[in-house]
Amino acid sequence: RYEVGLVAEPWIIKRGGHADQLSAQWGIDRFRIRALVKLLQEPNLPEGYRQATRSTLAQKCRIYAQGCEKRGKQDEARYYWNIFSEITATRSSCTKPLCHPERSEESRFFSRFAPSE
Repeated sequence: RYEVGLVAEPWIIKRGGHADQLSAQWGIDRFRIRALVKLLQEPNLPEGYRQATRSTLAQKCRIYAQGCEKRGKQDEARYYWNIFSEITATRSSCTKPLCHPERSEESRFFSRFAPSE
């Protein structure tokens, strides 16, 4: 791990809405969610980063699940709502894999919520 500094003033101008931007691609949010889950599996992740990751993961799952519902993808929506529910569970008594990464692997976690085919 390396220390990362912060420059107080912005050095770039962000512009969005371009036709070729990656976020316009189908399904990229699913990979963002998987990356966040994988990050939570890191045993040496500092608690502050773990909390921030949980918060971001919950937000991404909520937004993605709402989009699935809007598009009539109920099984997929349920999958992401289940992840959302687990990640927002009370941390102090949580015995689930995201709270204790040493108890689970990413694939086992995701398979628990997979929609039935």
